[in-house]
Amino acid sequence: MLKGKGYKFKAYMILRSTASSKTRWLNRLLKIFNISKEVEFISYQNSMKDFYKKLDCLVMPSVEEAFGLVALESMLNKVPCIVSSCSGVSEIIEDGYNGFIFNSSRNSAKNLVNKMTEVMNNPEKIKNVILNGYETAKEYNWNKTFKALEQELLVLPNKNI
Repeated sequence: MLKGKGYKFKAYMILRSTASSKTRWLNRLLKIFNISKEVEFISYQNSMKDFYKKLDCLVMPSVEEAFGLVALESMLNKVPCIVSSCSGVSEIIEDGYNGFIFNSSRNSAKNLVNKMTEVMNNPEKIKNVILNGYETAKEYNWNKTFKALEQELLVLPNKNI
């Protein structure tokens, strides 16, 4: 859809080395849709910082995702993210404020393309989204999570669990 609208893009997909049958299947799809040059499969990344430097935007079109730490990593690396409405991380993203959420329950492909074009067409707005996303992501770290859990456990009545 993006290519049909005249947008130029490059998509990177990280695949495990054990996914060779999936890679062949995906390569066939890329040829069918004539986007082989726009999509590149890459292996496990030794440096995720270097990976995020390549990106203008992270897209997580997950069908099901408990939380999606990769979205937080993206935000911490000052890369805006687009996540599906069924992803758990959508609970901390305010659409258009600190990231983007596309409706994945109906017309998901069209909704995703609309969000992607919004990102590509609004560089000034994206600067604010990046800053807000970065501030949001800083609130989620293991130390704060552990301390919050510890406080919750301390207020529980002493029961044999």
